[in-house]
Amino acid sequence: MLLTGTFTLILAWPAPDAAALRLCREAGAEFVITPLGDGHAPAHEAGLRLVAEAAAAPAAMERARVAGYDGVAVTAAGSEAEFRKFIEAQKGFVQFVYVKPDQLGWDVAPARAVLRGGMWPGVQQGSLGEAGATERPWLNGNLHLYAYMRAMHPSREAVLSFAADDKPARYEGAEIALAEAFAGGGSVVLALPEMYRTGLLTGGARALAAWKRLGKVAAFLKQQAGVRRAGGGARLAVVAGALDEQTEEVLNLAYRNNLSPEVLRAGDAERIRRFGQDGRMVVTIPETVLDPSEFARDLKEKVGLANPAGRGLSGLDLRVWNASTVLGTLHRGEGVKVVVLVSYGRWMDQDFLVGLRGDYSGGVMAQPEGAERRLELMRRGGRVELNLKGLERVAVITLKEKAK
Repeated sequence: MLLTGTFTLILAWPAPDAAALRLCREAGAEFVITPLGDGHAPAHEAGLRLVAEAAAAPAAMERARVAGYDGVAVTAAGSEAEFRKFIEAQKGFVQFVYVKPDQLGWDVAPARAVLRGGMWPGVQQGSLGEAGATERPWLNGNLHLYAYMRAMHPSREAVLSFAADDKPARYEGAEIALAEAFAGGGSVVLALPEMYRTGLLTGGARALAAWKRLGKVAAFLKQQAGVRRAGGGARLAVVAGALDEQTEEVLNLAYRNNLSPEVLRAGDAERIRRFGQDGRMVVTIPETVLDPSEFARDLKEKVGLANPAGRGLSGLDLRVWNASTVLGTLHRGEGVKVVVLVSYGRWMDQDFLVGLRGDYSGGVMAQPEGAERRLELMRRGGRVELNLKGLERVAVITLKEKAK
């Protein structure tokens, strides 16, 4: 299994100069990925690895070495066997390999496999007068992709890469991207919108304020890196095969409904059997799902009614009230349950309520600003509720489970 203990900040920049690299280092970046140019790599501070995005070809590798880059990022190409030989020949110089869904299973070690997929996270901005598909805000997110990658390849880090949203420049999306990568148990290659980058380099007040918040979020996530983020906290699992459009949408909507399901690999009969014991629920995705939104609502109702009373939604592992832009992910460590909450809208300053199934003896919550604080648990018969005083983008809640 993948060990916790690290959270890596990886930034992508189209053409970094000294000022850009200084900004990246101030934000806490360990890696900056930039296209391979014709000249030497820009000077950069110790502790910051500058990686050239280049073609997967020996000549490009040599250029990057001579230019002084610390490594390269390449796109997987050709057959798996041929690409594996290329990786081995580079003797660790390849740091990142971008892959498509059907290449996720390729062995690219010691490089990190990076899935190109997902979207810029946050609240979907609709046109004026446009009807919405639901009564709730539509949230763009990628929690399901991190869960899928962890399930299919538990021995390696789940890393995602997606394009920045320039339509408008949503500054808050960068810190959301970091927060949800942490919540999902992975990392993200973070590319910024052009307006954001320009604002930073020209001293724009809005961009610099957003960058300061991003640095606070990044520093907090690194402080929390020892928290277990490998799943195991939900009583619901979804069996998944290849990452096709239907599988991705079903998983996406399950996470958007705060179900935070485990993902089980199709064909792993023994693990599926074990998970289905002790009253836990395993769901397979039908061959055809006509309405994924309706499927997710039915799934939520089915899980919610799995409680001793057989009514209400008390069977849900996680519920969030009065915070329609907050999503949570569930993980389990030794004797504890971990809940990571992410606000996909603004930093919240109003009270909201969180409910969790289970019996706990106590709990604490940590956020980017302020000290860890002890939580008051309101017991409600087979579950607890927590009255939270706002959310500074991301919070890590650790609850100590009572011995059975």
